[in-house]
Amino acid sequence: MNRHRVETLMVMVIGLAAAAGQAQDANIHYKPVFTEAVSDNWHVAGNWHDGNVPLSGSSLIGCPEYPGKSATIYSGQTISGPTVYVGHGDTGSLTIQAGGTMTGHGNLRVGSPDPYFAPKWVTFPVADVNDWFSGCDGTASISGTVRIDGDLTLAGWQPDAKAKLYLNSGGIIELTGSSRDAYLGAQYQSYGGGTNLYGGHWELHQADGTTFSVADHILMTSRDGNAFWKLNGGKILTAQHGGPWGSMRIFNGIFWIDGGTVEVEHANDWHFMAFTKYYGTGPATKTPTLKLSGNNPLLKVQHKLAFSGAYLDVDSNTLTIPGWQWVTVAEANEIGDHTDYMAAFSGGANWYDGNDLTFAPGVDTNKWSMQIVSNKVQLKFSLRGDMDKDGRSTSDDINPFVLALVDPNAYLAQYGVDPNLIGDMDYSGKMDADDINPFVRWCMSMSGQAVPEPACLALLSLGAVAVIRRRRISRLNR
Repeated sequence: MNRHRVETLMVMVIGLAAAAGQAQDANIHYKPVFTEAVSDNWHVAGNWHDGNVPLSGSSLIGCPEYPGKSATIYSGQTISGPTVYVGHGDTGSLTIQAGGTMTGHGNLRVGSPDPYFAPKWVTFPVADVNDWFSGCDGTASISGTVRIDGDLTLAGWQPDAKAKLYLNSGGIIELTGSSRDAYLGAQYQSYGGGTNLYGGHWELHQADGTTFSVADHILMTSRDGNAFWKLNGGKILTAQHGGPWGSMRIFNGIFWIDGGTVEVEHANDWHFMAFTKYYGTGPATKTPTLKLSGNNPLLKVQHKLAFSGAYLDVDSNTLTIPGWQWVTVAEANEIGDHTDYMAAFSGGANWYDGNDLTFAPGVDTNKWSMQIVSNKVQLKFSLRGDMDKDGRSTSDDINPFVLALVDPNAYLAQYGVDPNLIGDMDYSGKMDADDINPFVRWCMSMSGQAVPEPACLALLSLGAVAVIRRRRISRLNR
């Protein structure tokens, strides 16, 4: 084979390789795609399919051509300008370390595909959201700063989309500009005829010492009703927009305060935070929920807080507030519409009372009630087993327990509470001899002993005597 023929074959091979590369590029629509070929460092050119670190336009992390990729913006590094899609038709993740920054004119979309680069078979207007990319699954972990003149979208567009965003301690998200929004589980799209597309499941975890700030408003919804924004303290700021929509509107999903104070501030006093059931058709007809758990949770709203058709979900297993005292769990300059409340215990039944906002206890570990006084939402708990009503569960509850068992009326007269509510240790709906063993087990767990302590043994004896006595009296009265 002569030299000329070899050179010709080499040119043909190179041409075929280039054509194959162009075909792959065509499949990914000429967007910069993170391949993680060298490392997870965003700023390494070899980590991008076209060999160039994106400075503008859009970029993809995790797509069908390069699935499961993870990109990191390290401390001291900055990306400016691009819109970042994390989990575009497949799994992908983005980490911004403390000291790292995303800035400029762009958007952050986690678990949400790019509508401009939908599959070829999609025609406009879109008749079915299932025609869009499926399999979107994105995760973003932010310990640094996201300060962009754009929007944030979590699990938008697709019903099977998944998104997780972690705003870690010290992290900041700021959506600047004149009109920038956070779409949590939804995205308004003009490409498909100007309708709202409700996305899939999302989670937003916000730690204390963080700020989530938007220039316009926050729309929070969920197709399955179980998506949640979980906060351990932290601050939320909303600015320009408001009006009838409110600057923070929770149509669906769970706004979950897991201990600590969450502050919501607005630019003007007519802005408000609203838990509002959407009464239209489709996936948005779920009910918004304010969930409380952890150590002394408090929602503090600068201006107006409104409820309409919302749930209050109290996680009685982890909520740590004193018993028998009114404790403020939410406050605002004004408590708006609260004529259509719903209340629930985690895993329990639901109760409704649209008049005085007092809710029955049901069968659970706490008797509780609720009131709104001076623009404060307050809860009061009575601890099951706290028979002396001191707000604690101690061995001092043994004698009152015996009194309630022997003479319920005397207990009611002395302590002012029906013993069936807090002495019903086996959840049967009434206090009787069957509650002795559960109370003894509780007594031993409080004392930390593996065997009954003397007071508990005495309780067993007294309880047995009391039960025998009551049964004899009952037979004599027949």
